[in-house]
Amino acid sequence: MTENSQRMRRRLLKNASYEDHQVAANRRDRTGSRQRGKSEDRRQRSARNESLSDDENVPHLSLSVPGADHAEGHGLDGDEEWSMITPEDLSVMTAASDPSATHFSIPGERIALLGCVYGRIELTQSLLRFVVERDSSGRACIRGSDTVPSSATTETSGDTTRQTVNTDDMPRVMYAELSRDALWQLSDIQQIHFRRYMMRGSALEIFFRDRTSVLLNISNKKALMQLAWKLTSLPAANHQLALSDLRPPPVLMRRLGLTERWQRGELSNFDYLMSLNTVAGRSYNDLSQYPVFPWVIRDYTSKWLDLQNPKTYRDLSRPMGALSEKRLRQFIERYESFEDPTGRIKKFHYGTHYSSAASVAYYLIRMEPFASVHISLQSGKFDHADRQFHSIADTWNSCTTSSGDVKELTPEFFYMPEFLINHNGLNLGRKQDGTRLNDVKLPPWAATPEEFIRINRQALESEHVSANLH
Repeated sequence: MTENSQRMRRRLLKNASYEDHQVAANRRDRTGSRQRGKSEDRRQRSARNESLSDDENVPHLSLSVPGADHAEGHGLDGDEEWSMITPEDLSVMTAASDPSATHFSIPGERIALLGCVYGRIELTQSLLRFVVERDSSGRACIRGSDTVPSSATTETSGDTTRQTVNTDDMPRVMYAELSRDALWQLSDIQQIHFRRYMMRGSALEIFFRDRTSVLLNISNKKALMQLAWKLTSLPAANHQLALSDLRPPPVLMRRLGLTERWQRGELSNFDYLMSLNTVAGRSYNDLSQYPVFPWVIRDYTSKWLDLQNPKTYRDLSRPMGALSEKRLRQFIERYESFEDPTGRIKKFHYGTHYSSAASVAYYLIRMEPFASVHISLQSGKFDHADRQFHSIADTWNSCTTSSGDVKELTPEFFYMPEFLINHNGLNLGRKQDGTRLNDVKLPPWAATPEEFIRINRQALESEHVSANLH
């Protein structure tokens, strides 16, 4: 999905070809057919087998040549990572008679949402390609995951053992995203960042001129470093790029001057927070590391909102779990009294997280591909209506009073009204009181989703929030 210069994803259009997920609704309600009909299976298999073939106000994470500025700090995994690379590894490809010939090829994985597809990462003189690995029937080899409600198959190739899933039950939108080959012009690469994936420093996120990006996972560390070098060294590459030796976020913050630019008013609060998310390694491509934004407003019951009144705002000096003194005492008591007999589980305050793949899908369930992600996380069905996102006021109350809920927000709360509307007519079910879920219930001070976004963004950019962001 493309972004604008502020890393806001573009407004979405309704796509009639998406699934209505009625099967997932039937499974939740235990009514109707629990399986797809044969015609639906044929339609999905047919669709899957089709050929798939700068803004000054936004800081660019300028990269440096390895070995430079060593006084500023070490890389994410240490400068010793570069000792794997030999002069032969760092050689730049020279001109060849066939510009389309592949000069560099390594196995890797492309990450999208919570999915991961096997393939090969290839470089020509001017192109970066990801070629999806396919089985004998032509289907993409997608890594086994608990997020996909289907059986897994174990495959062994040489010394490597891996799991791939049977994709018959995978939602169409997820399979379509993962199964397509892709290519990009090297000259269109704008930024390159080393990332963590599954808690390992093995990934590379690449941003392009058209505001798209791709997250690639390369398990072999030497191959990862080779790819990074070549992407910035080839003659066709963007010559404004240089190779970074993975400076830690605090060093990047100092070098980019993000805080100073924000303090001078050169960056809006939204731009500053999004820049912090980017430097910290959060990505739209990985739902387990999705960008995080804070709750800003605390009043979701008044008919009118006074943005000049400090009481309108949430206390930004505390995390969600500490906003209520009563709940904070409960968390502290649990921490002090908790003892794991096995000694394996350490003491903790919160038994949940302020951001997770499940919470992202919770907020964005009315849009694809998040509806499909939600269904996958719920073993092929919608969750019960009482546990779904229905009311902004109710969700705020849950996040500030429940012992098992400390969720913050996603960036969409400040620029995308579409996620509040059930455009696709999904059957989200009925709550125990009989209320049928449809569009998100807005607070009284917002008559429309657009007005909610406008006021929420206005609050984010207020003087009060600017003075209290930590």
